[in-house]
Amino acid sequence: MPLSSKVAFYADINKPFMKSKLFLVTVVIIAIAASTSQSQNTDQRAVASRTSSASFVAPELRIETKDSIAAYELFRSEAHIRMAQYEKSIDEFSARLAQEKPKVQNKNYPKVVALEKKDARLRIKIESYKPENGGEWITFKHATTVAIDTFGEEVARLKIKD
Repeated sequence: MPLSSKVAFYADINKPFMKSKLFLVTVVIIAIAASTSQSQNTDQRAVASRTSSASFVAPELRIETKDSIAAYELFRSEAHIRMAQYEKSIDEFSARLAQEKPKVQNKNYPKVVALEKKDARLRIKIESYKPENGGEWITFKHATTVAIDTFGEEVARLKIKD
């Protein structure tokens, strides 16, 4: 490229109209690059979430029956320990509630009954599970862990309201 054409090109760039066009093109290119990389990340996250979903179990990840039975027994004992702690908290709350006025007792007693029912349902759910299928075990464990955590949060929020 001869020197005179380089000077002419440089002179054209220095015009305000050309500067704004150049700036606009640069911004558009950066925006396209950012959106493309973001959509690729979104696709990768979507694939990861689908493959790590509790309802999907790849054949190479299935737990053998004897392993799922051992894992279930361990999970069951840990769940019973957690549930016993929550039950103790409910009993302590009931004891404090018994010392309150009858009006306060009547207002707070339904919370205790509801939590005791939920405790019984969770215990029945844990005991009634049959660990024969590895894929169902993963789903059961996830759902039950979430339910126990939610139950624990409800127990932790127990307060006597006047």
